[in-house]
Amino acid sequence: MNSLLIGTTAGLFETPFDGSAFLPQPIEFTRKDQDAVRAPVLVDINNPERLYVGTTRSGVWRSDDCGHTWSEKNEGLTYKEVWWIEQHPMTGDLYTGTGPAALFRSRDDGDHWDEIEELRNASGRADWFLHIAPFFARVRSISLSPQDPDIIYGAIEEGWLIRSLDGGKSWENLRDQMGQDCHVVAVSPSHPKRVLAATFQGVFLSDDGGDTFVKCEQFDTNYVTELNIHPQQPTRVYGAGALNMPGEWRKEKGADSRIYVSDDGGTTWSRTVEGLPTSVRGGPRAAAIDPHNPDIYLIGTTACDIWLTRDGGKSFSMLGEGLPGWVTALTILH
Repeated sequence: MNSLLIGTTAGLFETPFDGSAFLPQPIEFTRKDQDAVRAPVLVDINNPERLYVGTTRSGVWRSDDCGHTWSEKNEGLTYKEVWWIEQHPMTGDLYTGTGPAALFRSRDDGDHWDEIEELRNASGRADWFLHIAPFFARVRSISLSPQDPDIIYGAIEEGWLIRSLDGGKSWENLRDQMGQDCHVVAVSPSHPKRVLAATFQGVFLSDDGGDTFVKCEQFDTNYVTELNIHPQQPTRVYGAGALNMPGEWRKEKGADSRIYVSDDGGTTWSRTVEGLPTSVRGGPRAAAIDPHNPDIYLIGTTACDIWLTRDGGKSFSMLGEGLPGWVTALTILH
């Protein structure tokens, strides 16, 4: 049976994802109440029963039985505020991005973590910041070149893109022609030189591995928080952002969120309106694309709801609402 794992600011939940009723049930795995899940649950490339989840208070947890039981995996993980977990498809190495902004790598399925300390010396790091307390920047997203394990990208909130071409021994701060405050970075599985970035100032595209970028003008929403490339059909890309800034999301006018789809790998975009309210109040804080079906895509918002398309973004409908917290991470399990 397919299921959907939902990370929220109140913890992790699971519901069937097979057309039956939306019935999210809590997954109790941490020792702390209200441990927010920000990083989407990662399915191990070599063992589909092995799952990894990152929390904002208690670091990384691993399940070896499809989520029935969990164990804490934090040896060497200096910072327990985890925002992203990524795995390289060739090596199986795991990468974790944290706040404060740091990168950790594990080569033994998360049993031990080593900080990639060279990131501390990245040029331009002094310009990274967060405009709200606790004011330190974080590594919000990680993407890896599928053909070259030495190429690592990171999205810095609030900062720009970072790139290493030598496995983390040295780092570049990619800020020329690039929007500030990066939320997501995504490398195309079929064209590893194609890099997409979601920022406070829109979506930016590179076809030379990040040396140069152009802004995707058809994606006409500034505060972009989600980008998803389908792993088997990389021409299909989804994205979401908000017309209003996060400070407005809890006020009367809300986020005015918008969802876009591209069928040419992110070069051109079209906005979806069918099935959505005139103004989507919740800000997009989570997204998931079905790894087996590029027509299925989910968006979770700060209004504690989830929107779903099953027709490639032509139309959306409400999958579920009333969750106990912002929806901050989504993963579809098969």
